[in-house]
Amino acid sequence: MFSTTVTTDADAIYVRVQFTLNAYEGVPLDRKEVMGWGLPLKHAALAKRLVRAIEAGKVYAVKGVQTDVYGKSYLVAHSVVLGRTMNADLKRLGF
Repeated sequence: MFSTTVTTDADAIYVRVQFTLNAYEGVPLDRKEVMGWGLPLKHAALAKRLVRAIEAGKVYAVKGVQTDVYGKSYLVAHSVVLGRTMNADLKRLGF
């Protein structure tokens, strides 16, 4: 349901997340990108675990679709993995 794109630069690893379907429960989505993370380069292994958890569908709890003030629809998805406690959250999820 979610796909990831991982990029790096001189300072960090960026994990961007996108909803893979064009609609959710029959409602078309104008914006499919969801929250992502930036991690220091020294946490490459943690980033790989995060990607595996996202692609397994364990990180986001989808709440539905909303519309912004411009009429664009987007997916409301809350992450069960927080940046500060990412290692513990991923362990709790089995990653």
